[in-house]
Amino acid sequence: MKTLLIFFLTMSLSSFFTINSTPETVTVTIEIFGLRSTNGVIGIALHDGISPFPGGEPAFSKEVNIADRSSVIVVFEDVPAGEYAAAVMHDENGNGEMDVNNYGMPTEGFGFSNEADASMGPPSFADASFLAEKDVEESIEIIYLGGY
Repeated sequence: MKTLLIFFLTMSLSSFFTINSTPETVTVTIEIFGLRSTNGVIGIALHDGISPFPGGEPAFSKEVNIADRSSVIVVFEDVPAGEYAAAVMHDENGNGEMDVNNYGMPTEGFGFSNEADASMGPPSFADASFLAEKDVEESIEIIYLGGY
């Protein structure tokens, strides 16, 4: 009888943890809005905190064409559940680089997840990060500084 009770308790607890566990992979959907033109491409890097943010090697990255100025949707599938931060660049001239003016200020649009403040330089991973323990949607507004 005691063995049977232990068996049922073990089965109940194991099914509880299986039902409530974090999935191994998730889908991260990012909406990018505030684009000033449809020129060029959007480059987006999804960082996992292992390499430096935002300049290091991202865990995932994509480059997408801009069909509509109102917004661009980028979907990353089969992403291991965890903590991530996204950095976005609107590469208007398509040269694959963030162009800057004579003062080092970006002349192309950029943005970061979690509405991380970039007014005094790139934000930290901690400021831009979000949890992706289940499928998640993030929105990033593109910021344009001087030098059109």
